[in-house]
Amino acid sequence: MNRFFWIAGFVLLLHHAQAQETPDTLEATPDVPESVAEPDSIPPGFEQEIFYTEPGVKSDRVIRGDPAKKPDRIHSPKRATIYSAVLPGLGQAYNRQYWKVPVVYAGVGVAVYFLQDNIRQANFYRQSFLNATDGDPSTINTSGYSPPQLRELVIQHQKWRDYSYLGLVAVYLLNIVDAQVYGHLFSFDVSDELSLRIAPSVLPTAQPMAGLTFCLKL
Repeated sequence: MNRFFWIAGFVLLLHHAQAQETPDTLEATPDVPESVAEPDSIPPGFEQEIFYTEPGVKSDRVIRGDPAKKPDRIHSPKRATIYSAVLPGLGQAYNRQYWKVPVVYAGVGVAVYFLQDNIRQANFYRQSFLNATDGDPSTINTSGYSPPQLRELVIQHQKWRDYSYLGLVAVYLLNIVDAQVYGHLFSFDVSDELSLRIAPSVLPTAQPMAGLTFCLKL
């Protein structure tokens, strides 16, 4: 029985001595710096560079740039809308669609021409109607129409005058809507490189199947 305790004690002592002689193979894990807090905004004209020593852990943050350099001007659809509301065609010029400026003013010019012409015609036929019906021989009806015809002509040109007003307002509103829509599409790619191609293909499944492939080139 004593021999058993001596043997067990000798084994434990030997194991303890080997554990002290064995070098530590585990390297200490270096302290990883915490993520650098980012400011709410970057100064205009600067750009940030973030370096990573380990995946997902930011170790350094550098802001570089020229403080005197102004950031690129952002295209504003709201500004284009206001410009066209203040002066028709100005929003189109702001959107760099200069060819639309003469189109806008052509529409305004046509509406104003018909508006003025119908006002003038309505006034002329109204005065001719008064000359024909006032009973004064000194006032002469020079239109060549009878009073009933003159009444109908006055009503007709007044109606056309109202349509001209509506046309002028429509051109003005379309000018504003156009500036706003193309203000939003200013950075949208609408070039001829956009294309859609449809071609037959074999679907890569466990059992090959025939199908169609839609390729949209952006």
